[in-house]
Amino acid sequence: MICCRNVLIYLNSTLQKKIIPLFHYSLNRDGILFLGSSETIGGFSDLFTPVDMKWKIYRSKPAFLERRSLTDFAFTEAGAAQAREAAAPRAMKTSDIREIAEKFLLDSYSPPGVLVNHRFEIIYFHGHTDKYLSPPSGEPSFNLLKMAHEDLRRHISIALHRTLKLKKPVVIDEIELKTNGSHPTVKLSVRPVIAPGEDLMMVVFEEKKAGEKEAPKKKAKAKAKGRKAAEDPRIAALETELGSTREYLQTTIEELETSNEELKSANEEMQSTNEELQSTNEELETANEELQSTNEELNTVNSELESKVNELSVLNDDLNNLLASTDVATLFLDDKLCIKRFTPTATRIFNLRSADAGRPVSDITSAIVDGPVSEVARKVLDTLIPQEVELRTADGKCYSLRVLPYRTTENVIDGIVMTFVDITEIKRCEEEAVGAKEFLTSIFDTIIESLLIVDRDLRVVSANRSFYRSFSAIPAETEGRLVYEIRDRMWDIPELRRLLEDIIPENTVVEGFRVSHEFPVVGKKTFLLNARRIAETRLNPAYVLIAMADVTVNQIEQ
Repeated sequence: MICCRNVLIYLNSTLQKKIIPLFHYSLNRDGILFLGSSETIGGFSDLFTPVDMKWKIYRSKPAFLERRSLTDFAFTEAGAAQAREAAAPRAMKTSDIREIAEKFLLDSYSPPGVLVNHRFEIIYFHGHTDKYLSPPSGEPSFNLLKMAHEDLRRHISIALHRTLKLKKPVVIDEIELKTNGSHPTVKLSVRPVIAPGEDLMMVVFEEKKAGEKEAPKKKAKAKAKGRKAAEDPRIAALETELGSTREYLQTTIEELETSNEELKSANEEMQSTNEELQSTNEELETANEELQSTNEELNTVNSELESKVNELSVLNDDLNNLLASTDVATLFLDDKLCIKRFTPTATRIFNLRSADAGRPVSDITSAIVDGPVSEVARKVLDTLIPQEVELRTADGKCYSLRVLPYRTTENVIDGIVMTFVDITEIKRCEEEAVGAKEFLTSIFDTIIESLLIVDRDLRVVSANRSFYRSFSAIPAETEGRLVYEIRDRMWDIPELRRLLEDIIPENTVVEGFRVSHEFPVVGKKTFLLNARRIAETRLNPAYVLIAMADVTVNQIEQ
């Protein structure tokens, strides 16, 4: 078996005409040739017979194939060498001389003839056959019946069919041939030729010369025939023509029956092929409908994807504008601490360019002077605990660095996010506030009068040193307590309590309020009390400042 599927369709017709005979030559008798669904044997029906037209399976037929048709295929070096050796001139041998002599004798003294196959196609010409054969008009053909002379065609058909059927030689004498005004008599001989794997026949044309003597037996038959013809020559001629016509008619009937069988077989094959084509057409229509449905689904999905892409583009633009408007330097790093994205503000701290995406953050130089940020990033990536540190840059700015894990929508850690918030102004304000506080605290503690600051609930917020010294109090027992609870409730004075409770809601100012009271530890003291509310701000609640001038000594002197 030879299996050659979907190869011949890529070859031109010339190569196919060379390869199909080569397949036949390579196969044993009744071998199988398996071709592709779109491939056929073409015009080589004499070499293969179909077994299954659907699957393109063919069986090798016995056929006469000239070996010289295969000499073009020098597939190996040995074959090429043999071809070159055969083409090279060589010395004439005895066998060559004999072959030349035999060919000369055959051409000179043997009658002309042709060798045909079982389909009556001429495969070999011998001698001058132009008197008996001529090419037909129209499409070229080597069929002997089409090329035969009109007077020979009927006799040749009868002889060929009889020889093919009986496998015996058939000879037809006395065939009158009308050509160019002359009427030569031709003897037609058809003999079977033994050839491996092919039914061949040799058709020989012998032209009888005028006055040629006939054999005694033939002479006797001729005399008898002559006598009969003399009796009624017209009847004899009609009988001879009638017998020839009957034989030709019988041959034509047999050919017609054979053709009908072939046409019936071809019709069955065509019907089978038509059914297969209809089935294939239905499958193609179903596939086309499925493709249309799939195409509609794809169009729908494509529209949805386009909508999603547009939404993502808008969201991306919004995100970029948001990051740019916040003026916060942000770095997005992957799980290997390589840069994925950064905001334009980050270029003020790091020497970044758009081409730096994908580079490790440790390879990027920065203006930070408090150590590399990659260590903080690595710590957050390992522990997944957010970190917040303050960093300073070489130009004196201060940044608050927040490092958080980067979580996807599937709650997967895919890197970290680093944000740098500029807190330079905040730090400056804090330092100024601390300085101002220290300055005010110094003034507060330097004043000789006792000072006390309480909130709206009359809880002590702060007191100066003079207060602690005058009333033998300590900060731990004073700050955060109500005025009336200080030092065993020594300030629980009804007049003072009413006075202080009216200061904040009514925003009253007390000046020179005289308080004289026997204190448990320091004894009786008299002092002048001044109190006023400190202005309330958004950041600071309302406080009351109480100043007490000790006038106990002055009262004793009086």
